[in-house]
Amino acid sequence: MRIFKTKQNIQAAFIKLLGKKDFDSITIKNICEASLTSRSTFYSHYTDKYDLLEKVVQYYVDIVKKKAKLRFLQTESGGVEKIIGDVSQIFSHRKEEIKTLLKVHVPRGDLREEIEKILFSQCRLYLQQHKKSTDVSLDLLANLYVANVFVLMTWILENGMDKKAINLLNRLQYYFFTQMSL
Repeated sequence: MRIFKTKQNIQAAFIKLLGKKDFDSITIKNICEASLTSRSTFYSHYTDKYDLLEKVVQYYVDIVKKKAKLRFLQTESGGVEKIIGDVSQIFSHRKEEIKTLLKVHVPRGDLREEIEKILFSQCRLYLQQHKKSTDVSLDLLANLYVANVFVLMTWILENGMDKKAINLLNRLQYYFFTQMSL
């Protein structure tokens, strides 16, 4: 339990620093001072600040991966709105943290890029499996899907939970996946 709290303190302090400073200018000393931990404690949990960023980002990536798989399984049965709502709820509770992480663009620590990859690959796979032929590139369609998801995510992070916006995205995605003649 103590290890968990220590990691949580280090991560929270790191994210607060990211909200104030550029990733490149943050030092281990800054993180240790902000989290009230020693350098040896920091290094017992993380190899460096890149490792810390990667682990923080991975937490959200794992959530998105799990929910994205469910989302595409639910496309036909209409349960998508609940999944969109679940992810939106998770993200809205930690909106400042996520908004901060979405601004960091470091290899293996870029939350936006990681989420885009997951959504793109899941969408493309779904389209490949469920559409016979198309005159439009599947990559284009998958990128349009990803763009829609990020528009809603950004909206919710800025404006809070919005059931009408979630419902609209659900209807757009329903059309996109079931009604669009490809």
